[in-house]
Order: sequence, then structure tokens, then C-alpha cells
Amino acid sequence: AKVWPWAGHREAPLHTVPTAGPDGTSLYVATAGSRFHAIDASSGATRWSGRTDGRVAGSAAVAPDGRYVYFFTEDRGTFRKVDAVSGALVYRSSDGTSVEGGAVLNRDGTVLYRVDLFGRVVALHTE
Repeated sequence: AKVWPWAGHREAPLHTVPTAGPDGTSLYVATAGSRFHAIDASSGATRWSGRTDGRVAGSAAVAPDGRYVYFFTEDRGTFRKVDAVSGALVYRSSDGTSVEGGAVLNRDGTVLYRVDLFGRVVALHTE
């Protein structure tokens, strides 16, 4: 049974599978319109929304403590670490290579893994 519909996709279709935060109260998803959103998991209300400078590559990863959300954009391998509560940018960098797929964190949230356009696994420290 449907619990709630999220209206935020009306601007552009969803581009990623939602990622749930560790406590299950928030979902994080990107739309094809280069926007990234935090959604309240119980009501479907948008908690925050922000523009990115390119299409988000795959699903995001959420820190084990739920404080940060990590994602990449496809264009130049731009990595973003944002505050999970406010959506404020905490850190941003780019290694200049295109990204394929989403991000995966190690168990303690200190290393983020992704795949580049050449099929190589790239590991980045989150701090």
C-alpha cells in the first residue's frame, strides 16, 4: 500500500534510488534536474533541496552516525560531503575523472569508494 507520494519529482524525474539514513527517518535522492533532496521518510515532506553543478552519479552514501551525506556528480568526479540535517556543503573536491555509479562507505565511514569511467575503484578519505 502506498504510504505517501513525494511531489518533488515533478521538477524532473528521479535519477537515483533513494538512500535511507541510519535511523530510517530521512531519505536522500537526486533528480535528473541536477538537484539533491532530503525527504522525511514518514511524511514525504522535503526537508531540504539543493542544486548541484551536474547530474548526480548513482545513489548517495550516508555516514554511519547520520551526520553527513556523500555523493558524486558525473561530470568531473566532483565529490560532495553535505550536512544531513541542513544540506549545507561541508566539503567539495574533484579529481577530474568521470564517475560511474554511486558511492559506498566502509563500515566506520572513513573511506568512500566509487568507480571511475575506466572501471577502476577509487578510494577517498571522508575527512
